[in-house]
Amino acid sequence: EIIAGDWSSDVCSSDLAASRSAKVAIVFDTESGATIREIALQHDLRDAALSPDGLTIATAEADETTVRVWSVGDGSLVRTIAGHEKTVQCVRFHHDGMRILSCGDDGSARLWSHDGALLRRFDAGEPLRRCALSDDGSVVLATNATSRDAAAFVFDGATGALRTRQSLHRA
Repeated sequence: EIIAGDWSSDVCSSDLAASRSAKVAIVFDTESGATIREIALQHDLRDAALSPDGLTIATAEADETTVRVWSVGDGSLVRTIAGHEKTVQCVRFHHDGMRILSCGDDGSARLWSHDGALLRRFDAGEPLRRCALSDDGSVVLATNATSRDAAAFVFDGATGALRTRQSLHRA
């Protein structure tokens, strides 16, 4: 089962990070289909993101409160980013490759530097499933799309303040 995918536009759009729930993340060439790297994980994968330069992959694993960053070149663990109190559900690289956004069951989205330092925390107060960062970094979007009261949260990227909570529930 494929549960995540991401493009690396800086690598001629030919590398893709894909994953399946068999405790492995796979990076492959979309033109030839050749596997570039398989990375063994400790837990089932929740999400994966390939850095814009295609050199690293960030993973969020089931039952893990961390984001792990791996080398695509040799499959080694580059760093573990800790800070969430509950399972991380989503991870994304900013297009500059220097920032990583994550969100999870602790109701927060967090913006990290590539070296793992916490840059900003965005609190929704309820479990989050997906997140995204605008190109200029001014807006963070997060959703809790699996809850009965589905909502999108829009945060100020500079201050971390919640701008709006938009209900996605339609009666």
